[in-house]
Amino acid sequence: MKKTLLFFMLLIAGGSFGQVSLFGGGSMLLGFGSGKPWGGLHIGAEIPRSDAVTFYARYTYHFRNTERDSSIYQVEAVDPDFGFTNVYDTKGVTKMDYHIIEGGTRYYIGNGFDYGFGAYGGTSVMLMFNTIKVGFGDPQFKDNKSRNGSIFSIAVGVGGGIKYSLDRFGTLYLDASVNYKILNQASQQYVSGELFSNLIFNFNLGIRKDIIW
Repeated sequence: MKKTLLFFMLLIAGGSFGQVSLFGGGSMLLGFGSGKPWGGLHIGAEIPRSDAVTFYARYTYHFRNTERDSSIYQVEAVDPDFGFTNVYDTKGVTKMDYHIIEGGTRYYIGNGFDYGFGAYGGTSVMLMFNTIKVGFGDPQFKDNKSRNGSIFSIAVGVGGGIKYSLDRFGTLYLDASVNYKILNQASQQYVSGELFSNLIFNFNLGIRKDIIW
């Protein structure tokens, strides 16, 4: 499967350079109005169509963020005095992470893709998958697994960055993008409070290594 994907990516690139670049590093995501950043890691590949235009694909995982939910949940628990199951009102703790598959086109200015200092910008499409877990702090409460869920989203955006290529070492890069979710499909009601936002900002810092044949 991986070899097939790489083959089609090379076809798209037109074989101009006989080159593919692999990159990876750290990431940070911030939802508009959320106030809580997600830390994460990313890996990806970039294929030049020319020294000024490339195609790229990237996978990013942002670690779970936690919010103490202000909503009141009704949960079942065993009454410690009488020994039978009762229903109580309590607040929950919500955890959500991000899986992001991203692809798009980059346009380079300055020294271009291969050497020296340069800048780039372009458009992108993101496929996002969030897993949501709701828990309750008091150990007497049963964790109702039916409250867990997921959100699938499609987002479009623009971004740009800077890079500096060093001989034999690789290319250091820093980029940022802003993306808006045009589709959300949830297995439960959207997670409440500060964890969910339709407008997200993504920041990446890493190193790129070129493979030439």
